[in-house]
Amino acid sequence: MPIIGMKKLNGHQIDVLRRAILFLVARDGKARLVILASYLLTLDENGFKSGYWCGYRKLHLMIEAYPEFFEIYDADTTDRSVRIVGNQGHVGNQYAKQPFDMNFDHFVYNYITSEFADEIRREYNLSDGMEDYCVFCNFLRYTYYKAEKEGKVLGNGTMRMFHTGWFHNNTDEVYMLWGYNDDGIAKRSFIRRSAPEGREALRLLGNRTPQMVEFPVIQFDTKLNIEPEYGHIFDERVDRMPEEIMDMLRHHPDVKGKGDNLSNQDIVRIGRNFLRKFLDGCIKDTQSRLSNRRDEAVQFWNRRTDKMCWFLPLRFGYTERVNLALVVELSTLNESLVYRAHTILSLKEAFKCARLLGPVKAEWLKDAWKDNNE
Repeated sequence: MPIIGMKKLNGHQIDVLRRAILFLVARDGKARLVILASYLLTLDENGFKSGYWCGYRKLHLMIEAYPEFFEIYDADTTDRSVRIVGNQGHVGNQYAKQPFDMNFDHFVYNYITSEFADEIRREYNLSDGMEDYCVFCNFLRYTYYKAEKEGKVLGNGTMRMFHTGWFHNNTDEVYMLWGYNDDGIAKRSFIRRSAPEGREALRLLGNRTPQMVEFPVIQFDTKLNIEPEYGHIFDERVDRMPEEIMDMLRHHPDVKGKGDNLSNQDIVRIGRNFLRKFLDGCIKDTQSRLSNRRDEAVQFWNRRTDKMCWFLPLRFGYTERVNLALVVELSTLNESLVYRAHTILSLKEAFKCARLLGPVKAEWLKDAWKDNNE
């Protein structure tokens, strides 16, 4: 029971807390209490306000007050984690007792085979990158994550259903139904709302229909400055540096013939000054092309921050070929709006993220999924 002086959580708030834990476990491998506290503060609009707790200790006590749902573990009392009790489910009969793995990532990669994906793609006439199995799976995963964020995943026992954003013949909504039957057998199907199996599924869910997720369309402002996070881009994403740039630095006279024995991290450290200036020049070139409408920014949804961000084309090499996508997010610096460029991605990874919002039309990115070498 809740401790004296602390408000009792209702069923909806238990569910929000449960989904927050699942999200952090999927993202970080565990739901650390200190990270959970910060994450919950972003969910005020979902009915879980900070007034229910204040500080690490009270959050700890609040979770301990519901042992039928949650368990705190790890011996280190300064950095403990929380998990969902395995045999307990969601309140309000939305989830039943479930010994099954309800992690959607695991389900997709265990039960959505490339052959099954091909069948669905043909049945619903999916194209513009959906031909690629990785793009197909990524689309499902991120649509599901967004539906969870918006409270648009419906459930009954160990079955879940959400709106895929697809339409059969441009009119009939397509839902994905997934989960396990009472014998633990995995079930996955894509059903049309008007089909008999669709109507039956809706009856099982209390005649509720999954709603499409929403992605706000925001105009990219070419007049704002772009502020790169050099440390993250160069030091933490060395593996994403183009090989042609690394090769050039490795053979620079300053390396004095030791290039073959140095790690990529060492090469980046030695060439950091050049890389910083080169990146600045490439970003300035990109800004000019965006202003002249020779290039266009591509919007995408950042699962980690639950914000709309942009991919910008980056020509980080010898030629005019776009070889990287720069990830930028609207931020503030010295009380002024700027775009924070916090990382880089391969073009194929950028395409997989951008495809969630619909067919990718930007020339510099639209065919990236075809290159299996990205």
